[in-house]
Amino acid sequence: MPNDDSKRTTFDDDDRPHVDDDDASHIPGPPASLSANQISRREAMSLSMTAAVTSALLLSAACTPQSAAYAIQQQETLPSDPLEPMGSWSMQKSNPSNSGGDSIDGGDFFSSNGTTARYVPPAFAVYVSRFLLRYDTGASRWWSTERAKYSLLSDAERQSKLNDCFGRFAKSVSVGLESYVQGSSDTFDVDPELPPGRTGGGGGTGGGGGTGAGAGTEGQQRSMVRSKREGVSVSVRDKYAQIANTFALRYTTPTTTGSTASNNSSGSNSNSNNVNNNVSSGDDGKEISRQLALMFSMLPPQYQPVSVLEQLVQVSNGGGGGRKDSPTPVVLPRNMNRRPKVIDVPDSVTAEYDVLLPSIYGAIPFVVASTGASGASDATVAYTISPPISLFGVREGSASRSAVTTTFGPLSSVPLTRDKIADLNTYFLYGLSGGTGCALTHSIVVPLDVVKTRLQTNPDQYDGIMDGAATIVKEEGLSALMLGLQATVAGYFWYGISVYPSYSFFKYAISTWLLSPDVAVANASAVALVAGALSAVLASLGLTPLEAARIRTVAEPETYGNGLGDTLAAIASEGKRNGDEVGLSTLYAGLPSLMARQVIFGSMKFLSYERACDAIYAIWPFLRDGTGTALAVSLVAGGLAGSLSSVVSQPADSVLTYVANQGGEGGKQMGVLEGSRIMIEEGGVSSLFRGLGSRCLWAGSIIAGQFFLYDIFRGAFGVTADDLTQVWYLRL
Repeated sequence: MPNDDSKRTTFDDDDRPHVDDDDASHIPGPPASLSANQISRREAMSLSMTAAVTSALLLSAACTPQSAAYAIQQQETLPSDPLEPMGSWSMQKSNPSNSGGDSIDGGDFFSSNGTTARYVPPAFAVYVSRFLLRYDTGASRWWSTERAKYSLLSDAERQSKLNDCFGRFAKSVSVGLESYVQGSSDTFDVDPELPPGRTGGGGGTGGGGGTGAGAGTEGQQRSMVRSKREGVSVSVRDKYAQIANTFALRYTTPTTTGSTASNNSSGSNSNSNNVNNNVSSGDDGKEISRQLALMFSMLPPQYQPVSVLEQLVQVSNGGGGGRKDSPTPVVLPRNMNRRPKVIDVPDSVTAEYDVLLPSIYGAIPFVVASTGASGASDATVAYTISPPISLFGVREGSASRSAVTTTFGPLSSVPLTRDKIADLNTYFLYGLSGGTGCALTHSIVVPLDVVKTRLQTNPDQYDGIMDGAATIVKEEGLSALMLGLQATVAGYFWYGISVYPSYSFFKYAISTWLLSPDVAVANASAVALVAGALSAVLASLGLTPLEAARIRTVAEPETYGNGLGDTLAAIASEGKRNGDEVGLSTLYAGLPSLMARQVIFGSMKFLSYERACDAIYAIWPFLRDGTGTALAVSLVAGGLAGSLSSVVSQPADSVLTYVANQGGEGGKQMGVLEGSRIMIEEGGVSSLFRGLGSRCLWAGSIIAGQFFLYDIFRGAFGVTADDLTQVWYLRL
């Protein structure tokens, strides 16, 4: 066996080998002695056992019945979720869309001009959300938790998070209202002006204002045209009357504190009576009735439940049958602006989302005059808010993901969501996706790895990459460019199956089990860095011996080219000849160097990838909507992550390489700090960044491919972010 003690293998931050000249140890042959950059058999076994025990404890904790992971594995939703009594959590991809055509993930509530709501005006939905935050016990508790979660952020960040959170909550409320109002079909009234023979005969209108069973298709179509043109739909008004009655019963009727919706199974309306109500507020029934009257006065006149509004106004005024100081209802021509002058709502309302309109505002009746087709005058009673306020919403954002800003707050384009806690099967699929993606990515560049390794182990034999490739093919054949393929596939399959699921697991464990929610949110970047570092340590334990086998196979194919198993056995036997019974000293000789680089590079890789994705989607949110565009974002973000990780880890990598090539006085290894000082003194700060351009290009390409293929396989296995996202919407 050839013996040359002039070179030693270290590893670049992108997991590629780097053989340093003038080193004490040797790759192909057995080491004469263990240097300071190597580890003993006892140290290697200690590291392996520590990692194994730690992984086993963490995995067992994840599977214990007391853990949240086990609970979510047995149940789709968290049983203690305060929003459950008033709504439903369901998987985003399996969530049924509304029959009226509005999907759960941000359907368009606007007409073609983008300003008029279809059935649920934005201002109404947002004010309903405010009402729930104030008077519904579950919603109030959830909002308090959300505010506490962001309490450690800066004022600007905190307000931005709360705006987004409330906007999503309002969207979920709007979706629930829209779904309930639309019902199971378009139930517009049959036009009474149609001849009897054209309606299909008999039946009349069913419960809730629906079209009778005998109504003909032509009559329904003409009725829908007329209803949409003139805004006449008794069925929508009846649905709003049911909603108003439900809210009145739920939040103005005294109930026993601590009761829940699960105590009654006689229907949704009866369930709502048992929800904890008015616990977080000292308001009495009069004030709540006033707020309900204000809320339903925000609806268009043709949708307002006038009879319910009359009762609410009476209750809010002490049963007097209306506001004592309200003027006699005036008659306004139809289509005339009934709010010619508006005033801004108080700052106390705009500052907090659980604050409602103060007592100076009230619901007052007004009459809209119209002229029918026969020429006879008609009048419709409705309610409006006094003093007048603006109820118009301003649409913002792109056409595919637009949001609305109203007087009472934002209405987001997407509903309230949460991540489903991953179970063991999900982590397994994460690992399978990551392992397959990493193995394929590195298999593609095996020929380049072969040439690069030969250039590092025999720098005087080749003049460059092109000359090296041509010489290898000429002297050893085309198959020589695929040397080390087995070790490459095995090594980076292990890397993928270990680093990707462990990063997700460590990130969840640190955020949930070790830190409080507010600390975890305020230190999200630090959590990601620590999770990335821990996953890199775990990956290094399996990657080190396989990388050693790959390098030796490429450097000396005549000695180590008989297969991966034989190569590992040969390397282990070298350690046994030096007194190592197991042979771990040679298999793990490069562990300290590789682990040091992996911890720095790996932690930055995940953090920079996530931040790059967030930044891209913040600028172009529509890129989420398409599979192709989302994969393109993964590719670009992965390239940026690889390049940025190279920049951050380059100084440490340069110092470690320099220290490994230097001998200390009396055989003592040079320290890292001393090496850094000498490098800066001799070559300046720029010496820490030599070769940065090529490393960024290499690492950026590799990491981009890894994340790109990882997302492709996650989509194939059904464990993408959308697959594991639960959506909440109001249930009526």
